[in-house]
Amino acid sequence: MLANLKVKLEWYSSRILSEVYLKKVMLCSRLSNNAELHNLPKKLVISLTSYKPRFFTLYPTLLSLAQQKVAPDVIVLWVSKEDYAYLPDNIINLQGQVNNRSTIFTISKTDDIGPYTKIIPTLENYDDFFVVTADDDIYYPSWWLKNLLKEYSGNNREIICYLAHEITFDSRTNNIKSYGAWIKNKSNDVNSLLGFPLGVGGVLYPPNSLNELVTNRDIFLKESPMADDIWLFWMARLNNSVTKKTKKKFVAICWPDSQKVGLLNNNVQNNKNDEKIKNMLDVFGWPVNDI
Repeated sequence: MLANLKVKLEWYSSRILSEVYLKKVMLCSRLSNNAELHNLPKKLVISLTSYKPRFFTLYPTLLSLAQQKVAPDVIVLWVSKEDYAYLPDNIINLQGQVNNRSTIFTISKTDDIGPYTKIIPTLENYDDFFVVTADDDIYYPSWWLKNLLKEYSGNNREIICYLAHEITFDSRTNNIKSYGAWIKNKSNDVNSLLGFPLGVGGVLYPPNSLNELVTNRDIFLKESPMADDIWLFWMARLNNSVTKKTKKKFVAICWPDSQKVGLLNNNVQNNKNDEKIKNMLDVFGWPVNDI
């Protein structure tokens, strides 16, 4: 009963905060006049996707990304060719320069490959860029990108994230435990080999941090459909990349009612993640040598 009460309180708190932040981003100008230049050695792109049922939450998310204290070179929104015609005018009109540092927001049409649309076309079209992924229904505070980039130490084999689970193993069999038994949203001391980045908080992928198979649609659409986090974890570890969680905490605040069309229930409650993890183990084996 106490657990149910806690869940309800967290839900109501999140709902209230989302209403406050929604008003905040809508009141601010879309042009951020105090953005700093990033200091990465190569260009930086923020990449996200959306689809028709989520277009009503997309505009405030884009505004929050345009109001960051540190400016990326590009913000790219990938939309399927079928959904493009339904984009609201306020999103279409947002294209162009969105801050004083000449960040360009652009919309690109692509094939619909589910949540993979958030990153795969970017990896194919923005070669040698640093890539930061974002979701289309989240409030990103103005410090979000700056703090994420601050964690970059020059090591292109470190994939940096705000939110991460830690994968656990059965001590008797040495087999990976079911997804539900992992350490969820670990706050600190995340094992770099077993840390599992969660896309919802935003993830920084340095150039060449992912295995060259990462864009192979034939494999990921067959073995891990609709579960991009699982695929990207395997592609990172197969490329000897590790997970680095930020020291600063990030709480994902979704816009009101946005999760009605989310993938969480389908993937977790129906054990779909475990099926896809098994597929990845069957195809690639366990990519971490030192458990």
